[in-house]
Amino acid sequence: MPKLVRLAASQTYVPETDEDKKVFDAIKKRGVMEMSYVTARENVKNSKGMLTFYAPEPVAAAAPGPRRLEDMDMDELKLSMLSLGIKTQKKMKRDDVIRLIRDRMSEVEIVDDEDDGAE
Repeated sequence: MPKLVRLAASQTYVPETDEDKKVFDAIKKRGVMEMSYVTARENVKNSKGMLTFYAPEPVAAAAPGPRRLEDMDMDELKLSMLSLGIKTQKKMKRDDVIRLIRDRMSEVEIVDDEDDGAE
């Protein structure tokens, strides 16, 4: 199967004649077109700058926030247990694992940097 790419009207093209303007308006009205790479390359070459390869704007990925233990799958819970140094047993219930992780996390105390020796 040929590699498919997308073409769209160029953002920087300025039509020189009325005929170019009509053709360019028709290209803009058509929107994004999908075609094989070879055909697209020839179309871009022959379009006098009216067409360009379409690359959608990258969508910023949302920063992952803190996850709830109830939403984690078993592998993530196992990794949390190991990173906290909790000894595991061969068979453990999910509720017990979550309780153990919560207990160990509650033992950790975080102090602000400003409070270190400001007295």
